[in-house]
Amino acid sequence: MIFFYHMKNLNMKSIFCSIFMSILFFTATAQVSNDQFSIITKVSADWCPNCGGWAWDVFEDMRTDLADKNVIYVLAHRSGDLETPTSRAWCENLKYQYQPEFYLNNDFQNMNSSTAPDAITSMGEQIDLLSSFGAFAGVYGEGIISDVDTEEITAHVDLEFYGEITGEYYIGVYFIQNNIIANQSQQGDVLQPKLLTDAFTEDWYGIPVTATTGVQSFDFTTMRPAGFSAEEGDTEILTVVWNKIDEETYVIFNAHVNGTIQQVSNTTELTTIQQSLKGNIIANTATLSFDSAQNIDNATFFINDISGRSVYTQSVSNLQEGNNSLEADVSNLTNGIYVMGLNVEGTLTTVKVFKK
Repeated sequence: MIFFYHMKNLNMKSIFCSIFMSILFFTATAQVSNDQFSIITKVSADWCPNCGGWAWDVFEDMRTDLADKNVIYVLAHRSGDLETPTSRAWCENLKYQYQPEFYLNNDFQNMNSSTAPDAITSMGEQIDLLSSFGAFAGVYGEGIISDVDTEEITAHVDLEFYGEITGEYYIGVYFIQNNIIANQSQQGDVLQPKLLTDAFTEDWYGIPVTATTGVQSFDFTTMRPAGFSAEEGDTEILTVVWNKIDEETYVIFNAHVNGTIQQVSNTTELTTIQQSLKGNIIANTATLSFDSAQNIDNATFFINDISGRSVYTQSVSNLQEGNNSLEADVSNLTNGIYVMGLNVEGTLTTVKVFKK
């Protein structure tokens, strides 16, 4: 059931009835987050005056006004110098007609410069409504690169359906780049925020998945896109669960975005740590244990939330060859998924943990 598809055609009472009936099939899980995310897409073109005019300002206003919402932003160019096969296919899936256009998930948002403030408020209400009851499927994705001289990048994805759900589903993984400077009509050479560039798979919508319970894990490897940067926030890994409605329509079912690119070392020392790394959170205490092939003078013990934001860091020194164990008080953290790890001279080893 896709209760958020064509929401604009439903009244509020019918929306609540659909959600209430659907929530009966939901069961909690400790594997991936049950947060429901929505996607706001701006269909654009670099040559379009309105795209760089009122719609440019509206896109900035959205990201400010809806900053506390479960929402992910995509800037998809459907033509021009910033168009890619992935961005074009994304726009075609939305059934775009012109540009600029804005979509909440797959629903067209009819707005202009004067109606945008009210439209943004309405979108925020719909996003809150969708996120208030959790998700039918949880998904988590992260980008991983090696510190060796390679142009490849891997995306690791964990997916879990919370009950038996009918329909045809796909997992797609995408690059969202926040470090691309390019010409935009009315703006000149500017930073293009939330720019959709490439997909990890040959088919833009990804690969088929089975909608059965239990965690499913996938690894996708592709070449890094032009202008790729592993600096924090420069490149985001967007993972989308799609529900295929017909041969030409894929509806957003849930999504996740991660702005941290993990770097895995091939050196003996870091490989030993990664292979032996274990983490858990018990009674508000986070514990990270690992073996080291040699002494380590300086490192950083860190914990990030599922969005890649740092929630804890601790400098450690004089780690000894052999078994080591680090602890942190995490009583201030809310329940959910976290990434815990060790940073040794800029190279990370990580493990996912769950606080409940």
